[in-house]
Amino acid sequence: DAFDVEVRLGNEFGLWRPADWSTVGNGETTLVASARGGGVVEAAPVAIGSDGRGRLTIRVKRGGDFMLRISPEGAWARRPLAVLSLPFIEATRAINAGATCCRELALGKVSVVVAEAPARLGIGGKLWDAALALVAHVGSTRGTDECVHGKRVLELGSGVGAVGIGARLFGASRVVLTDIEDVVPLLEANIELNHVDNVAAVALDWFQDVPSAVLEESFDLVLASDVVYDPDLHAPLLRTLGVLLDRVPVCLLAHRRRNPHDADFFGALRARFDVAERVVSTGGGVLVPEDVELFAVRRRGA
Repeated sequence: DAFDVEVRLGNEFGLWRPADWSTVGNGETTLVASARGGGVVEAAPVAIGSDGRGRLTIRVKRGGDFMLRISPEGAWARRPLAVLSLPFIEATRAINAGATCCRELALGKVSVVVAEAPARLGIGGKLWDAALALVAHVGSTRGTDECVHGKRVLELGSGVGAVGIGARLFGASRVVLTDIEDVVPLLEANIELNHVDNVAAVALDWFQDVPSAVLEESFDLVLASDVVYDPDLHAPLLRTLGVLLDRVPVCLLAHRRRNPHDADFFGALRARFDVAERVVSTGGGVLVPEDVELFAVRRRGA
C-alpha cells in the first residue's frame, strides 16, 4: 500500500516556532518514517523548512499489526515526540474511544505510546507537557523515595494515562489510572496499546466521593500532572487529596503555571498540607518545558 502523509512540527499549542527546535545548519529538520511492530515502511526522509510543514510518500508492506511512526532524524539534546498512527489492524478499542493518532515517549529503555482523542474529549484527550516532565522524573529517580519501582501507584486526572502507564513500565507493581467517566475508555485503550498488566482505569470525579474501587486498594504514591488549570476544580481537588493523603504517604504534583488563580490553589494547598518543592529530573533527552514545577505533598505531621 502506498499513500501520502502530511507532516508538521508544532509546540504544545500547535504553533510552529523554529526557536523551539534544534535544527541542522540550513535551518531544516528532517523527519523520517518507520514502523513500530510488524510492518515494513519505505519512505524517503522529508526536510521540514521555514513553515514547519512537509509531505511524505510512504509505501507499507504489512507483516502483522503495526503502527506508522514519524520522528525527527539525528541526535537531539531534547528530542520532539514522535507521532504514531493507530495500529493498522487491531485498533478497535482506540477508535471507539475517539482516538485519531498516537504519541510516543521514548524514555531511555522505556517507550510509552498513548492515543489522543482531542476531538471527542477536548483537553482530557491530549498529552500535556507537565505529564512529560513527571513521567520522565519518576523514571530517573531510582534509589530515592520518589522512585516508583515496586510501588503501588494511583494517578489523578490521568487524561491519556502517560504518567501511570510509564510508572508501570518503570517498575511500579500496581497502577490505577483515574479520570472522569468519559475519559476511561481512552485510558483502557492506552493500557491495551502498551501491553501492560496490573494497570486499571477507574472513574474518579473530584466533585463526588472517592469510589470504593480506589479506597479498597492500598497505595504508596499518588501522581498528578497539570490538574490545576481550572479554578472551578481547585476545591474538589483539595478535598480529594485530603481523602487520599489520609491513606497514602505522598503525592507528586507536576504543574505548569497558566492561570493567575493557580497561586490561590497553591496557597490553599500549603495551608492544608506539607508541601515541598522538588527539582524535576528528566534524565536528559526529553523535550519538556523548563518551567514545569514539581511538588511533594504530604499530610501534615506525616
